Amino acid sequence: MKRFTKIAALLYAVIMLLALRELLKGKALFLSTLALYASILYVCLFVAFLLKKAGTRKETIAAFKLVVYSTIISLLVVEFALWFIIKPADCLTYAERGGFNYYSDTMRQKFGKFNRWMIPPYISKWFLINKPNSERLLHKPEFTYLHKFNADGLRTKVIPVTKARGEIRIITLGDSFTEGLGAPQDSTWPALLANTFNSGKRDTTYNIINAGVSSSDPFYETYLLKYRLLKYQPDVVVMCINSSDIDDVLGRGGYERFMPDSTVHVKDSPWWEPIYASSMIYRLVIHRVMHYTYNLVPQAEEARGRENAKIKLKDAVDMFKELAEEYHFKPVIIFHPMLSEIKTGIFPLSPLMVQTEKDSNLTVIDLYNQFETYFKQTGEPPENFYWQNDMHHNSRGYLLWSTIVSHDLKTAGII
Repeated sequence: MKRFTKIAALLYAVIMLLALRELLKGKALFLSTLALYASILYVCLFVAFLLKKAGTRKETIAAFKLVVYSTIISLLVVEFALWFIIKPADCLTYAERGGFNYYSDTMRQKFGKFNRWMIPPYISKWFLINKPNSERLLHKPEFTYLHKFNADGLRTKVIPVTKARGEIRIITLGDSFTEGLGAPQDSTWPALLANTFNSGKRDTTYNIINAGVSSSDPFYETYLLKYRLLKYQPDVVVMCINSSDIDDVLGRGGYERFMPDSTVHVKDSPWWEPIYASSMIYRLVIHRVMHYTYNLVPQAEEARGRENAKIKLKDAVDMFKELAEEYHFKPVIIFHPMLSEIKTGIFPLSPLMVQTEKDSNLTVIDLYNQFETYFKQTGEPPENFYWQNDMHHNSRGYLLWSTIVSHDLKTAGII
């Protein structure tokens, strides 16, 4: 029995160390679920030990242990079924629906004092980029594509600082839609735009610098532009905005996130987030009973926060315009829709888009209405241009995007 106890204790220690290692990085695996229930089990066994010390009858302690064991085993079976069989959609984050594990900036921030040695220097800084000079095979249920990143951590070719004669440089800022999730390297919309502009050209070369970074938002993007990319002397800079940026700002805040020591401090989350990350049963309670949203706030609070986030996004647009005036590049803003917004006819960013269109110092490209018009005129279903589960564009979607942007930039006299 003692040998079994030692083995169980060793196994518990290994599970806890591995789970904590992931939690420190802001991640949670099913291993975290095992660690959670193992911890509950050990607490209960400690209570049983205290009862024994207090002189409680053996029969009572045995009954207590039986209830504990049966309850924990039953709950673990339910957890396993929820995680791997039922998979309730309203309890899965976007990353988990795409085949990845739970990830949270706020959870990583909770353990910030302990995880500094585990987080690479290109993470948690002002500039949200990928690992420089690296490759990442992005494997999802619907597609698998290789992402190659240059020395700046961007999914684009190496960029010389000195411009060549007759070269026009265009920097594209945005999140995963601009980085090009869901398409190979040569089928992102910036890559396709470069093909269009350089087709048949001899005296002018258009160098499109894809500075899109997954999980980015306009606040990260303006900082990346200001402190890292202006050295490339862009003639045109394009900033892409979609409704996921509302959620990003809701969770991260605006420019107040950038600390003087060049680190980033996002808004904090409830103390129970690690439990939420580890237990699907707990998530069912949080979402279906407590009526919390994916951002781990009550629905009424989220509604107010989303409206405030839209106002904050205007701050990023204003800084973008100020940088354009100071560094003499032409600013372009693209508003682009999600598949669900095309299908429902509701575009949450419409007020900001209308407000931005009134600014004569900005060129605005409205992909929402132009996509909608295209689908009505051609009769093609919008589902043909997006991955159904992942929700990013496929190659056809990015081609449509680049075709519209090319036409609008030429019409506006930007190119």
